[in-house]
Amino acid sequence: MLFPRNRYVWTNATDSQSSHLRIFGVTNHQACLKELGTIHLERINVRTVQFVPGMNGGLACSSNAALMDEPLKADMVWVGTDSKT
Repeated sequence: MLFPRNRYVWTNATDSQSSHLRIFGVTNHQACLKELGTIHLERINVRTVQFVPGMNGGLACSSNAALMDEPLKADMVWVGTDSKT
C-alpha cells in the first residue's frame, strides 16, 4: 500500500562552529509549518543540506520493514559538513 508524499522544510543555522538543523512539516490544507524536531550538531559546521529523492516515485512505503530491505526507495536528506571524521 502506498501513501501520498509528505512535505518537509529543513533549515540550518550555524555559528561556523556548531549547527542546528530544524525540520518542519508542511500541511496540505493550510499554509503553515509544524515543527517536527531539531538536530544539534556540536562542533560540526553544516555546509549544505541536499534533498535526494528516493526510487519509489515520491510515494511512502506502507511499512518501515520495506524500507529496511531497500533503503534507497525512501527520500533522504544528505548533510554536508566540514568534519574530517
